[in-house]
Amino acid sequence: VRCSVFKLQTAAPFVGNRRPATMSLACTKLANSSEFVKLLQDNCHGQDFWLSCQADLASADFTRHIQSVRVESNMAAEIFTHCYFTVSSDIKTDADAVLVEVGLGLRRKTVRSKNVSGCVFLFVKETAGPTTLMQEKSGLSADDRKLSAEERLRRTELRFEVADLEHMATEAKRSRTQFWLTSWTATNVEDGKKKVVCMRVDGELAVHRFRRCWLVEVADCLSATERLTASCGHGLRKGAVRSRPGPGCVALLLSGEGPPPPAPVATPPRRAAAASPEARAAPEGQSQAKRRRVGPEGFAAVPMLPIRTSSSSAAKASTPSTPRPSPAQAAPTSGGSGSPLAANGAVSTTPGGSLATTASAGPSFEEIYVKTLEVLERRLAALLPTLPREQLSTPLVQEKLEESMRKPHGRLDKFKLEIARIWRKYLETTAGQTEDVD
Repeated sequence: VRCSVFKLQTAAPFVGNRRPATMSLACTKLANSSEFVKLLQDNCHGQDFWLSCQADLASADFTRHIQSVRVESNMAAEIFTHCYFTVSSDIKTDADAVLVEVGLGLRRKTVRSKNVSGCVFLFVKETAGPTTLMQEKSGLSADDRKLSAEERLRRTELRFEVADLEHMATEAKRSRTQFWLTSWTATNVEDGKKKVVCMRVDGELAVHRFRRCWLVEVADCLSATERLTASCGHGLRKGAVRSRPGPGCVALLLSGEGPPPPAPVATPPRRAAAASPEARAAPEGQSQAKRRRVGPEGFAAVPMLPIRTSSSSAAKASTPSTPRPSPAQAAPTSGGSGSPLAANGAVSTTPGGSLATTASAGPSFEEIYVKTLEVLERRLAALLPTLPREQLSTPLVQEKLEESMRKPHGRLDKFKLEIARIWRKYLETTAGQTEDVD
């Protein structure tokens, strides 16, 4: 490495780990900015360095100017012993390239200079022991804002894992809504980790609230988050994720390892049928009528409900000695107004004497499906005239319909054939209403 030493003053002893203010930095000029990387790696400085740049400064004036530079309110000469510098035509690009290779060091962020010519310089301490600035930062907590996102990521206890969307959906369902979903466009996984350790969720740092974080790079953040929320819900959020369309990174934060899945409910085994007539015999004390109701295998048979009428009640009052018929022999006569079952609307008799159920039940699947189709037809009747006729297709119409109804993408897939039928019918109906204009 070709270099030239401009000034080197030795001497005065240290006061603690801080150098006396009368001492000056030893300045060494390097050929280019790539030598910064080799110097830091060979001398094992770790992250105990400070890299910066100065615009519109010639190398002849650099050694005089650098003695008065401050680093976080302290004179650089009181913290470091050596300064390496190089002349650059684009100080912003060269400085960022070095920081990407070796890390931010003692900085919180990258340099804020413009893309102009000047000098890029590096402060290091060549004597034994860490600098006073490194010692101060080592005593800070892992989530202190004085630390860079890079340093907070190195210290965090939050566990990061990279996975695909299917695995993230499985973990979100397993956590039972105890998750937080977010995304950033134009961000890769490594930058996403730095954003996670600095982000806050409802005013609380994410590293304090969650224990795991799954990340994935996607081609479209908006569609990826919509897909996850459609299958897993919003989790701890009160509304939808405010994602933007475009490539980026999706992050799923989980509060713990997740509760175990619920144990399956054990169903009692079905009792085997008796193998002989003796085994099918009624237990002691059980009447023949009860045996007929229960059935030969011990399971309840289809009940036969007798219809009580006023005539049957009168007949029973007039002939009290008449034995009570069994359910199999009971025959319905009429559904008079005095029958409690007929009054409740549960069972009634038809003119032919057969039983008919009149109890009001909930809407059937067929009724729900028909009503849903009516809603879709009304929506499409208002939507189709606003779409260009030459671009009509089933995917386009379904997408616009879901947007107008504020439904997640793919929610109306089971009505795809009906949507195709409706918009094709619309084209046939309105075909004669369009005229060519010369």
